[in-house]
Parts: sequence; structure tokens; C-alpha cells
Amino acid sequence: MRNHPPQKPRRSEIRTWAAWGSGWTASGPSEIETLLKQLHVEVGRIAKELPPEKAEEAAADLETLTQEATKEKPRRRWWELSAEGIIDAAKSVGQVGVTAIALIEKLLPLLGA
Repeated sequence: MRNHPPQKPRRSEIRTWAAWGSGWTASGPSEIETLLKQLHVEVGRIAKELPPEKAEEAAADLETLTQEATKEKPRRRWWELSAEGIIDAAKSVGQVGVTAIALIEKLLPLLGA
């Protein structure tokens, strides 16, 4: 029996990244990783309140933000645009999106904003 790598979840299946940790130091996840994990949970809540096409956009923005934020040299324009997309989605669902906005506001200074 061959071991197959786990398939990447579709964007519409936003999940927390339980598999994170492969690059953690002995002291545990970085503050950026911790905030991103929390943001994944919050965007999942937001996605449930959005029309399917908007949920897909929010998932794509989250994916891009996560990829850029965890790079050694994040590309500012990419993560800024992705963060803006998530904030817009969060604002569109009212109170449900408040926590996501707060998490992004904590995350951006860590990325150099």
C-alpha cells in the first residue's frame, strides 16, 4: 500500500491548519503562526455567512496571506491586498467579522506594515 500525501483542501473548505508546526522552533509557533491559525478559524466563520463566490474569494485571500506571511521575505503588495480582501469580507458580515479584523490588525505590524 502506497502512502499518498494528503490532498490540499479546497478553498471552500476552510479549516484550521492542524498540520502547522513543521517549521516551529523548540519554543513553539511564532506569533505570526499563532495569529494565522486563529485567523483561519475566524475566516471559516465569516465564510459561512457569505455567498459562495465571496467565500471562495475570502479563502483565496487567506491562502495568499498565509503563504506570504510565512515566507522568509514576504511580498508586501501581496499580503496587503490579501489582508484588505479579508477585512472587506469581515466587514460585510458585521459582528461575525470583528475578531478577524482585530487579528489582521495584530498581524500586519509583524509583517512590516
